[in-house]
Amino acid sequence: MLGTTACADYLDKESFDIITPEQVWQDPKLINGVMVNLYDGLNLEDFNYWYRDAWRLQNASSMSDEAQGSFQKDPLFDNGNATYTYEDALFEQKFSDRYKNIRNCNDFIYQLQEATALSDSEKKLLLAESRFLRAMHYFTLVKRYGGVPLIDEPQQYDPNNLEALMVPRNKEVEIYDFIVKECQEADIIIAALGQPNFVKAEMVKEGAVVIDVGTTRVPDASKKSGFKFTGDVKFDEVSPKCSFITPVPGGVGPMTIVSLMKNTLLAGKKAIYQ
Repeated sequence: MLGTTACADYLDKESFDIITPEQVWQDPKLINGVMVNLYDGLNLEDFNYWYRDAWRLQNASSMSDEAQGSFQKDPLFDNGNATYTYEDALFEQKFSDRYKNIRNCNDFIYQLQEATALSDSEKKLLLAESRFLRAMHYFTLVKRYGGVPLIDEPQQYDPNNLEALMVPRNKEVEIYDFIVKECQEADIIIAALGQPNFVKAEMVKEGAVVIDVGTTRVPDASKKSGFKFTGDVKFDEVSPKCSFITPVPGGVGPMTIVSLMKNTLLAGKKAIYQ
């Protein structure tokens, strides 16, 4: 005679390697971990684009509609057989990749508003970061493809209403207006783009604090050196709207030098690493 026995709940064990959304939004550390992941999806722009062969225009975007990952050729390097692209090849930096990150940002913003594990000040900070990241994703899209679908809240899948997921393109100007509006919500702006006079008055709200980290040499015939240092912020336009603003030069530069000297002294004393 053969008999077997087993526990009915033997396989009903709590998982040790799966973190549920409910667990995430109950733990401030896990919420910050999600924010780190949002930053990881940011498409950093070094504005260092290269000549590519024409076949690189055959990407998923250009095969779907009129959009394609190309921009105006520089006359200095004009070549009748050349195509200058953003490296938007078939399997690289696809059009849809940006929307995956936008969806993550939208979901984060929605969940953040309902979160109870964070203080109001912590939520405000994370909300500002996530809105900035979402605006940057749209910036990388609009300058490549012009008007794109503007989605600023989580979409819900409904098999009986798939048309709701088919968002039409917005006008190019509407995308830029959205980006500017997101920037205008910032209480503190730290500009470190390396793009002279990029931040204009319309991008800054009244009473904001602006810290200009950018330092770029701009030709200036009136200077003995032949150039002047210019920040990322259009100072004359922006400064009247700010409660505080750092100039260039003479702003964060001296603070950087002081911090460097202090850290050099501490390193010489071996006070940092024992």
